[in-house]
Amino acid sequence: MSSKQQQQIASTTTAVEPSPPPAIIKVNRDDAAALKRGLDDLVLGYFLETKGFQPDYSISNQKLLVATIAVSMALLAQFWPEPFPKNWWILFVCCGTYAILANIVFQYILWFKEKDIILQTTTGEPTPLNVKSSMPKVQYNYTLCIQSRQDQNISEQLVRPVGSFYDETGRLDDVKFKKAVQDLYSTFQNAEKKKKK
Repeated sequence: MSSKQQQQIASTTTAVEPSPPPAIIKVNRDDAAALKRGLDDLVLGYFLETKGFQPDYSISNQKLLVATIAVSMALLAQFWPEPFPKNWWILFVCCGTYAILANIVFQYILWFKEKDIILQTTTGEPTPLNVKSSMPKVQYNYTLCIQSRQDQNISEQLVRPVGSFYDETGRLDDVKFKKAVQDLYSTFQNAEKKKKK
């Protein structure tokens, strides 16, 4: 291989390719769940990627543990070595445990521990956070709440119609929404500083 070919190969391999443009989020404006999911994804990106927060997976781990135990009980009932009339008691215990774990305990975690939380952080600049979002089914108001995990009285909330962040074609104005999230987080930080004084 000649030196000219080596230089051409070297120049093509060291050239920096331009990064692709950011993905445009476009959803069906009649699908409330898709509208909320698009906004939630940007909120998660802001706190995890831009701000560098670390997520806390404790609630997800609790749900996985409950689901694993429930499925284990179902498998035990399915593969117990004795035939049905002799193993009625083990079927009763396993099915009852499965029903309690899969329905009651799992729903308790969803309704009372997780609530509307889309992100819990283990670390934070001043404090770990709970980030919550909600959007009622028949209304198109998106609510975003940032709350301190240490003092739940410290929280800030943003309520806006989703139409202020999406255009007529269903395209999300991510710059405008990120600015709103950034302003909300700045307000939260100021409220937290005032509370500590």
